[in-house]
Amino acid sequence: MMAYSSVTHVGFLVLALLAVKTAGPGPAMFAAAALGIMDVAVFGCLGLLSPRGEDADLMESLSGLGLSNPGVGAVLAASLLTLGGLPPTVGFVSKLVIFKASLGAGYLWLSVIGIGAAIVSVFYILRVLAAIYAPAAEGQTARPLPENPGFTGWLAVALSAILMIGLGVLPAPVMDAAACTARVILVGTGAP
Repeated sequence: MMAYSSVTHVGFLVLALLAVKTAGPGPAMFAAAALGIMDVAVFGCLGLLSPRGEDADLMESLSGLGLSNPGVGAVLAASLLTLGGLPPTVGFVSKLVIFKASLGAGYLWLSVIGIGAAIVSVFYILRVLAAIYAPAAEGQTARPLPENPGFTGWLAVALSAILMIGLGVLPAPVMDAAACTARVILVGTGAP
């Protein structure tokens, strides 16, 4: 599922890049920042859940996680909702900015395909969320967390979670910074 999500989000970035001529580089820069935050959160959580030498990348390995390890389960759930583009997350704002820019640039059919891909991804994410918060099956024990990842592991995941929600509620600072950076780059290169 994460491979599908990665391909879809790269497609969204390409859509934002196609709209740079009319919308400027701000939407693409915001989408790239949002994707970085989302990926750190989701892959950070999966890394925290992976025992040494294994990967926690199958739905069976996440079953009941939200009940047995509520903190990691909540951050993983929030990061999955962010990847799905559900409000009030940075993923929602990112997709909104991308589709607004691409529609403004005249890429109607590409936008419709992108919106369709976003809708399909929500259904996959809901399946994983159901597994995370489903009670453990008969005879199944709760998945223990692997050895303590340390302060930096938890800090990265916690900051990502705060940024996912914070930038979904208040995206203006990053969008303003992206616009300012774009102006500096364009003026510095002699572009009009």
